[in-house]
Amino acid sequence: MNKKKIDYRFKILYAVAILMVVAGHCDGGGISLDFAQWFPYEGIHLALFTFCSGYFFKDAALKRPGRYVCKKLRTLILPMYGYTIAYGLLVRLLHRWGFQIGGKFNLHNILISPLNDGHQFVLNMAGWYIVPLFIVEILNCMIRAFFKRKGWQIPEWIFFAGVVLIGMGGNFLAIMEYRTSWWLTVVRILYFAPFYAMGIFYKKILEKYKIHCTMRGGYIRFGLNFYNTEEQME
Repeated sequence: MNKKKIDYRFKILYAVAILMVVAGHCDGGGISLDFAQWFPYEGIHLALFTFCSGYFFKDAALKRPGRYVCKKLRTLILPMYGYTIAYGLLVRLLHRWGFQIGGKFNLHNILISPLNDGHQFVLNMAGWYIVPLFIVEILNCMIRAFFKRKGWQIPEWIFFAGVVLIGMGGNFLAIMEYRTSWWLTVVRILYFAPFYAMGIFYKKILEKYKIHCTMRGGYIRFGLNFYNTEEQME
C-alpha cells in the first residue's frame, strides 16, 4: 500500500499563515506578534495561502477542465453558500434577541453579497476570500487549457510576468478607489492572481534549483509591494 507523501514544508507554511491571520485580526484583543511593526504580515497572509494553492495546481486538470470546474464548485462555492445561509439564520435569530449585528436575511445577502462583498452577516466575513480564489483558480485552468488546445507553448516565466502585470493593474485600481461592489471583486481577483501564478512558477521553474531562501525573500518583497492593496480589500 502506497502512502501519500506529505510535504511538511507546506504544512509549516499553512501554520504560519494561520497564525498571521489570527494575530492580524486580534491585535489589541490579546493576540499579537511583536514584529508586526517592521514586518506588516497582515498584508500577505492570504497571499501566502494563494501561493500554496498555486503550488499544488496539477497540469492533469488541463485534460478535463470541466471536471476541474465542477470539483471547485463542489469544494469551494457550495460550502460557501452553505455556511452563508447558516450564519444568516444565526444573525436573524440574534436580531430577534435584540442584537444588532449583520444584515437582513434575504436573497441578495445570501446569493449576491458573497460574490462582491462577503461581510453581509459580519460573522462570515472571513469567507470573502473564497470567491476570488475560486475565480483565480478557474481562470488559470481555463487559460492554460486553451493554450494547450491551441498548441501554444507559452514559457512559464512569460505567463508569470503577464500575470504580475495584471496584478499591478489591480493594485492601481485599488489605489484609485475602485474597490466597492463588483469593482471590489475584480480588484481581489487581480490581486491574488500573481501569488497563485507565483506558486506554479516556483514549482515548475525555481524549486528544482533549490533556491528556497531566494524565493522566500522575493515573496516577501513582492508581498510588501502589494501590502496596501490587501489591507484595502477586506
